[in-house]
Amino acid sequence: MADREKEAKEVLYRILSKNMLVIEGKPGFGKTMLLMYAVDNFKGRGKVIYVNATKLNKKLDIEDLLRKRYGFVKGKILGMMPKRMILLLDNVEKLSQKNCEKIRYYFDQDYLSSVVFTCTDYDKLEITDALRSRIGKRIIKLEPLPKETFTEMVVERTEASNILSREFIDKAYDTAPGNVKKALAILDKACEYAVATGKKEVDAEDFNKAVNTLPELEEKEPNEVFYCPECGKELKKVGNYYRCEFCDQYCEACGALCTDEDKQCPECGAIFEVEIE
Repeated sequence: MADREKEAKEVLYRILSKNMLVIEGKPGFGKTMLLMYAVDNFKGRGKVIYVNATKLNKKLDIEDLLRKRYGFVKGKILGMMPKRMILLLDNVEKLSQKNCEKIRYYFDQDYLSSVVFTCTDYDKLEITDALRSRIGKRIIKLEPLPKETFTEMVVERTEASNILSREFIDKAYDTAPGNVKKALAILDKACEYAVATGKKEVDAEDFNKAVNTLPELEEKEPNEVFYCPECGKELKKVGNYYRCEFCDQYCEACGALCTDEDKQCPECGAIFEVEIE
């Protein structure tokens, strides 16, 4: 966890305690990493939803996220929603007021047992007072990883190959102070250049080339992660739907649910192959 053990334990504790929590930090400080750590710890229970909140205003809303967990029939047709879900919302700077109200409502009604938000600056976050009151003082402020810690972490991981000297590890950190993700990307690229030219160790040419050719890194958006409420397996996105390959019977073309009696998809009209005995 790149020296984030304390924060990781705090996140898990707050989720188990059924709280709302905010993780605050600059890009590359490890906010998304902590959410992915939570996903890994709770995904087997089929109760976790992760989504990058920058997408919510474009095509999603909180209610849709919950209904989608119950599939087409239960969720869309019957309007059912699962209870006691864990909602992990990354990058909530553009969270709409409408979604704020829905989060507050579904949290109070126990459809959401815990909600974790991440943002760059909590004080500047435009969320409702109702959400702030439920978050309270549960705010984890991520500080930049110390240079010495970063260097030791990389040395420990690469000591078997000796491809990176401390000099270039330090330089990578100095190029992107505190942004561990970007610094690691620079080192990774430098190692690629060294290996491609048959070198056993990164030199100044490799490092400078990595810095000069690497585009300005932004936090990558992890794929939205949904898990089957029945078996806990990760759902597969097919068309506009999320389906379980083990529990659902669906059209491979569009994702619509179907039955053994269907000879073609009820939504897209795709003809199903029939096995001839």
